[in-house]
Amino acid sequence: MRLTFIALAIAAGLSVIQPAQAEMVKDACRLNHAAVVTSTLISNTTETFFVDVPESGVRIVQGPGQPDCVVVSFSAAAASPQTQVLMVRALLDGVDCEPGAMLFARGDASLLVPVVRTVNFICTGVTPGIHRLKLQYRSSNGGMVSLHHRTLTVHHFR
Repeated sequence: MRLTFIALAIAAGLSVIQPAQAEMVKDACRLNHAAVVTSTLISNTTETFFVDVPESGVRIVQGPGQPDCVVVSFSAAAASPQTQVLMVRALLDGVDCEPGAMLFARGDASLLVPVVRTVNFICTGVTPGIHRLKLQYRSSNGGMVSLHHRTLTVHHFR
């Protein structure tokens, strides 16, 4: 059985989930197809509620059989001023993928210029058929946060 571990946020020196709080999710996923979207569009927001990341929507067709999972990988150069936190989440058909909203960039002096970050999500119980995945982002308290040069990869069974 192949185990899929989630809640990976690659951010140097940043602990997003404390070990005592972490809950391991394991699932055997059938994955044989990937949809990939890239964008060089610079996207900024000052919204404190989640808004769609431009050019991040993907339509997938989940294969036949029993419900399965979809694995989402998102990387981007992110910039956040000192007082801001940039959060991201993946939605499949409007439902949060695990582990939900993730801290993607935390403001500090080194993040005044974009730094490449990566986060992974897993959507479980995905039924056969057509589905729509999109990414959303927000600012913690209304300052401008930015995403640059993004890659979204959606692994699924077809």
